Amino acid sequence: MKTMSQINSSSVKSNSCVENRNVEFKSSSVYVAEKSKAAECKQMEILCKVICSFLNTDGGCLYIGKDDEGNVITDGGIHNDMRFHKIKTVDSFARQLQDKIWSAFKNLKCHKTLISVQPDAEYPNDVVVVSSARYTKIPIDNPQKYAFCCEYLYR
Repeated sequence: MKTMSQINSSSVKSNSCVENRNVEFKSSSVYVAEKSKAAECKQMEILCKVICSFLNTDGGCLYIGKDDEGNVITDGGIHNDMRFHKIKTVDSFARQLQDKIWSAFKNLKCHKTLISVQPDAEYPNDVVVVSSARYTKIPIDNPQKYAFCCEYLYR
């Protein structure tokens, strides 16, 4: 089982070019893939489903600002998100996104210790990383039960 300190962008860097059960890429936190119109609520739901899957398994990293192949999006991506929210710095964007994610998972009492959002160490101006540790109170021996009660409940 991995702890929050073990789940961070550097711990999955070697696998960051391939999506797998611990790594997911999204181009934006506001714009749904293949759409030019902002759909922040829909995209946040998608992001929260990914985070929930990490909480229900071994944890993982969600890279926002990368395409499905793991390529950094330097024209668009989080820069479009920042323009949409009128945010000037990646740090401020990461803090705002973290607050939104924490709000979505507020029913999980330890959400602030399990989920963090920060600029990527390798691409700090173009990518933010949502790191999620495993939620250890998951009744993994009973597939009928899920990790926690909140609106994002997927296994």
